[in-house]
Amino acid sequence: MELSPGETRQPEPGLESAILAGQRGEAVVVDVLHVFAQWPMLVPSSTDSTDGVDPFRPVIFDKDGTAMMAIYTSPDRMIPVKEVAPYWATLSGLTVLKGLQPEVGVVINAGSGIGMELLPEAIPEFIRMLEVLEAESPPEFGDAQTVLEQAIISAAIGKTSGSEATAVFAESDIFVPSHEAPTEYMSEISPVAFSRRDRSYVAVYSRAELIREPVTTDAGYIVKLAANSFSTIVANGAGIIVNPGTAFEYLIAPTTLPALA
Repeated sequence: MELSPGETRQPEPGLESAILAGQRGEAVVVDVLHVFAQWPMLVPSSTDSTDGVDPFRPVIFDKDGTAMMAIYTSPDRMIPVKEVAPYWATLSGLTVLKGLQPEVGVVINAGSGIGMELLPEAIPEFIRMLEVLEAESPPEFGDAQTVLEQAIISAAIGKTSGSEATAVFAESDIFVPSHEAPTEYMSEISPVAFSRRDRSYVAVYSRAELIREPVTTDAGYIVKLAANSFSTIVANGAGIIVNPGTAFEYLIAPTTLPALA
């Protein structure tokens, strides 16, 4: 598929693919919004509110006299606001809309070629429409998501627990980018490390197609293996980050890894 103007990668299945389909006239607005309502949106903040001390401060900007809040489909889309808002909360699209002040709209993927705007005056009607559709499964756009990706999405919006997503991970095959050529001994794998909240996580993916820069530059090899086997060779003190930078990003804490073997 040809890349959209200003894009450096293909849209991920789910909301990004739905938005692109809408832009190309291949999907109606109600179907795109139906996916959005049940999709985990990343809401960037200038403060880390997880400790309960600092208030959550989203990115609000003026667009033609209207206050708009920036939200994103995946971490790698947040680059335009990373310097001013390095933290984020994950909420379903419908939850985001319900929490807005009446005079505030939203911009999905501000600064990206695959995005859309929802103006304040239209949001109450969108909420009423989406509440009717909430119990129904949204239409699928893009390549079918893997079972693991579906579990991560469900956990992100609170439909299921994180422990359920972790259990699905333990039963999955994963793709591990490695700096070194793999040998018959899995302990020879040299995975790519990421930092999240001052902790080290090694990167794995639910499918090779999701691996992107800078991982593709840093790691010249990709190893496919069972997740429960890989969990036994992760260095002490490190966790696992599944699909970093994508809409299907998921963290597994170091303390959880022994139970996955």
